[in-house]
Amino acid sequence: RIVDTPDREIPYKPEARARQKELLKNYYEPVSQAHIDPQQLCLPLGAVRQLTWHDVHILQYPGYVVFVHEGGHSWRVIPLDGRPHVGESLKLWMGDSRGHWEGNTLVIDTTNNNSKGRLSRAGDFASDKVHLTERFEFLDGNNVRYGAKFDDASVYTRLWTFGFELKRDVFGSYGVDQNTYEHWEEACYEGMKDIDRHLRAEASDTTKKERE
Repeated sequence: RIVDTPDREIPYKPEARARQKELLKNYYEPVSQAHIDPQQLCLPLGAVRQLTWHDVHILQYPGYVVFVHEGGHSWRVIPLDGRPHVGESLKLWMGDSRGHWEGNTLVIDTTNNNSKGRLSRAGDFASDKVHLTERFEFLDGNNVRYGAKFDDASVYTRLWTFGFELKRDVFGSYGVDQNTYEHWEEACYEGMKDIDRHLRAEASDTTKKERE
């Protein structure tokens, strides 16, 4: 899904690649709170990763586009009126988004990422300095080509783009009539596990001391 780097890999700086490898190594058996993927704690996934999990309902109103995600009660309200971004001191899980139309393409400019989420289970990440440009190119009434360009000089050696295609008619092969399909919002499994129960046993004593 990485469409514009020679090796189809995220172009990390050496220190950032080391962090990504550490997060991946400790994904299944985390030894500290920093290793736990926020998805496992039912926290927001961020603007890009959220699109890859469950379905999304895209709604347009005068002056706004709204994304309502089925997974995790997440949503984005994107103004189209040209207003400036909020101040740099305010950091958000889904970032602060502003949109405009270029013909049939919805362009969304997102800043103010809080860097607490991840881009994948492999430990991929961006910093709170990332500038994200998403393009939703509506090819026709049922197909959208999506691309998200990441600009973050503190983590990557160059800009790179994540992309895939969205389809309206995904339910046809499952015998579901999209005209009667009901959009659900899954609340994840709130309170499924406390943080200590995610950690390996040998880390429990250290975790307790840190908490104290």
